[in-house]
Amino acid sequence: MRLIPPIEKFDSATVNNTLHGRSVYRSEDVPGHNVFKGWSTWASNGHKGVGDGLDIGGQGWRTPVVAVCDGVQTYFANDMTKLEVLYLEGDGIVAVYAHVNAVYEGTGKHWKQGDTIGVLRGDLNSPHVHFELWVDGAVLADQTPERLRAKMLGLFGEQTPSAYTLVGLDGVARPGPWLGEDGSGYCSLRVAAQAANVNVTWDGSKNQWTFTSKEA
Repeated sequence: MRLIPPIEKFDSATVNNTLHGRSVYRSEDVPGHNVFKGWSTWASNGHKGVGDGLDIGGQGWRTPVVAVCDGVQTYFANDMTKLEVLYLEGDGIVAVYAHVNAVYEGTGKHWKQGDTIGVLRGDLNSPHVHFELWVDGAVLADQTPERLRAKMLGLFGEQTPSAYTLVGLDGVARPGPWLGEDGSGYCSLRVAAQAANVNVTWDGSKNQWTFTSKEA
């Protein structure tokens, strides 16, 4: 399943500077913003929560937040604070959204990919959506927020590559001359190379990708 970003301008929006507390890459009990699904899953067992999350800046309050895939809203909680949170589950995916005003305040609601499931809350100093992504039971995680965003970008976009930014084998997103007509999507480097039947290398000295035909 190909996913779509949970919010517009996901690739260029501001993200948190450090990983959230109690993530898989921060074993110490770090005070501050915690993950949601990982913490709630493991806290009752005496473990620190596992998981990683991004705070993705929006274009102001009431910025739409959308379903990344077809799925069902399986969890909703609103303690009447800015921590309103919901889970969307479908085909091995669990997407966790927080700091949103949900369209549907409950569970069992079926969503189609791209449906607006909420909007950014207006009671945050800097409106953003907290986002976690779990695939086949494992959290998508990495060592820094930017690397985590790059890894997520590798899952977003159309099935047919149409990206102008590529996520390399090292998980880092870099600008690239991929020939997409509208430049609106993202694809992984492996997918791009396979689709185009090319070899792809990154030239750090020139800060650019080099594409050569495998048939040459």
